[in-house]
Amino acid sequence: MLHLSLRFFFIACLMLGACHMETLPDKRPAKPAQDQTLNAAEKATLRRIAQGELTGLVSENGALVWRGIPFAQPPAGEWRWKAPRAPQPWTGRLAATKNGSACFQDMYMASPFKDTDGDGFTGSEDCLYLNIFTPANAAAGQKLPVMYWIYGGGNVGGHNAAPAYDGSVLAQKHQVIVVAINYRVGVMGWFMHPALMGPGTGAADRSGNWGTLDTIRGLEWVRDNIAAFGGDPGRVTLFGESAGAINVFSLVLSPMARGLFHRAISQSGALQEMPLTTALNFSDDAVPGMPVSGPEVVNKILIREGLARDRAEAKRKQLAMPDAEIKKLLYRQTPAQIYKIVNPTGVRVYPAPRLFSDGAVLPSEPAMKAFAAGRFNKVPMIIGTNRDERRFYLLAEPRWRQVLKTNPEDYLRFAKYGSLAWKQRYVDDIARTMIKAGHHDVYAYRFDWDEEGMVSGINMSVALGAGHTVEIPFVFGQGNGLAIPLGNPDDPGRRMLSSAMMSYWTQFAANGNPGRGLKDTAVPWTPWNSEPGADKIMIFDSAVDGGIRMSSGDVTRDSLRQALLNDREFKDQSIHCEIYQALFRGLAWNEDEYRKLGRDGCAK
Repeated sequence: MLHLSLRFFFIACLMLGACHMETLPDKRPAKPAQDQTLNAAEKATLRRIAQGELTGLVSENGALVWRGIPFAQPPAGEWRWKAPRAPQPWTGRLAATKNGSACFQDMYMASPFKDTDGDGFTGSEDCLYLNIFTPANAAAGQKLPVMYWIYGGGNVGGHNAAPAYDGSVLAQKHQVIVVAINYRVGVMGWFMHPALMGPGTGAADRSGNWGTLDTIRGLEWVRDNIAAFGGDPGRVTLFGESAGAINVFSLVLSPMARGLFHRAISQSGALQEMPLTTALNFSDDAVPGMPVSGPEVVNKILIREGLARDRAEAKRKQLAMPDAEIKKLLYRQTPAQIYKIVNPTGVRVYPAPRLFSDGAVLPSEPAMKAFAAGRFNKVPMIIGTNRDERRFYLLAEPRWRQVLKTNPEDYLRFAKYGSLAWKQRYVDDIARTMIKAGHHDVYAYRFDWDEEGMVSGINMSVALGAGHTVEIPFVFGQGNGLAIPLGNPDDPGRRMLSSAMMSYWTQFAANGNPGRGLKDTAVPWTPWNSEPGADKIMIFDSAVDGGIRMSSGDVTRDSLRQALLNDREFKDQSIHCEIYQALFRGLAWNEDEYRKLGRDGCAK
């Protein structure tokens, strides 16, 4: 029962030509006529956008909700592996009351969607739908701030319908519009093959970054339609967690997204761009592609369909095939057939190419080089991590759950250094680089809350602590919303912390500066200050553990290295050696200090 509970926790938590609005002469969206046959909820939610009329729902707390609004044509058939196209208008009135389908994916992160046929997959290629949450009093032309949510899931899974992403509380309490989108994931979201890049294809249709382009198409839809729901298209804030925050960074870097958003929040994000060679080359080329690059996927299809006996013959045959024939071969595969090639064992996160440095959707240069040169969309940013990010991943593995039982001190130390490295690379280094490039509107945070208590006989305050994903319910004000209780959602300290975080997030969405939050009573959140000893990050914690406060604590690679070298407290020397490998293999590796590490060194 214990392992089952933890497994469900792991699976669920990991789940990152435009149309033009009809307008009156004064440029505000036309107010729909009130049909007397509508019920109260339909009357309250009746809106008219470029695609047609639609109605939604009224949530329990009074917020207005629309679910399953198409923001693009289905990326299926001839539109698979192409940039999304603007949606078609509908006839009649759309009842936007049900979530659109998740994008096609392995079953792990798609709850509450089901694997109805038992093949291990769920979702559909027809999946580009968004959900909208507004305050009860939101009306066309009101110009409320818009918060655009991008979910996580390793860019291989997830969807916008998870209970944790319900924006009704955030919208109703803090007078913002919340938009949650879907985007293609996995091999349907990021895939390239030379045969798909022939004459007549534009830069977007050659990019391979289909999931990224979906997030851009969603922003274009918001620009053209959100005024009808009371939103301000000139105040759009990206926010996302994990892979969603990776995608936030991608949009900050994307020239195609310029002007479509005006602030950005990265919650536990990272940088994940890959060179085109990973997707376009064979695995045995001089510059090798990944084992599941586009050409290698075609090799495997040829073998599976009996058109080649082995890889060598498949490669020869593929190199002789016309592009049109290869394209036809790829497009006749079902999504499930493709997934069984790229992820044959059905693991949750599988190695596959994604987020390509194509030079059109994303820069052709590494992300940190683009940041250093100032080649990014310079909007105010909040970037942060959770103090114990890595405990979440350790808790998912049987080996580390055993270490937690027998050697909890080393479990915590291993996770501490991994979490510090995450903060160093994807908060502190990025903040320092942006500021050096002249962009000073950067705010950083660390989430420290760790009061989960006991679950299934495990002290989750120790096992998980302020782990990956734990901040999401605090930002959305949704109590738990995850697969395992995170303590008592009605605890006054927890509710106060959640209220403060929502206040800072929405104040930032309103004017690009989190300040003291909307209530103007909390601790001032000041921008990153590069001066030694100056305040740099906001700490989010409950009052019993120090509360909300600014801190001067930042991490560099050198400070992280010195802390690890000076640590003499690991009980198991092999764990000390393992974390050194994890942090520094390929990154300034020092064989001599590795061999001498800690009490006993790592020569063995």
